Amino acid sequence: MFLIFNKQFRTEQKIINELMKKVKNTKKVIKSLIGNSEKYELDTLDITFNVTKPQKFVVADKTGEEIVSMDCEFQDGNEIQCVRFNWFSELLKAAREREQKEIYGRVKEEQIMAARRALEAAVKAQKEKEAIEAAMCNSLKRIKKL
Repeated sequence: MFLIFNKQFRTEQKIINELMKKVKNTKKVIKSLIGNSEKYELDTLDITFNVTKPQKFVVADKTGEEIVSMDCEFQDGNEIQCVRFNWFSELLKAAREREQKEIYGRVKEEQIMAARRALEAAVKAQKEKEAIEAAMCNSLKRIKKL
């Protein structure tokens, strides 16, 4: 494989590796569907994947200025395009997994908050019940004294 010695290949590989880090380390991911594209808004940049032919992705900063665009359409016999297609697939998979992880985290957080509210309501109801019982006992004592 002569790709390893190709400067363009090494540069593209570094770009993909950096994008993978950005996807994995982002704090917030928002996914939106635009036609045949999936757009993932990360903390510092946006990645748009065109998932139908021609497969490609575009990376833009938050102002919308394009940083990099890579044609990743699979072409049998073209070694660099096969590798780009694999990178495209891996990056898209990582973005989808990160988005699913965030959704799962939000659902989990909502469940925890609901359980906490239910517990607080039960504790409040128990305290009110105890207060009513104490008031009844006090009333009974006062009546006996009369």
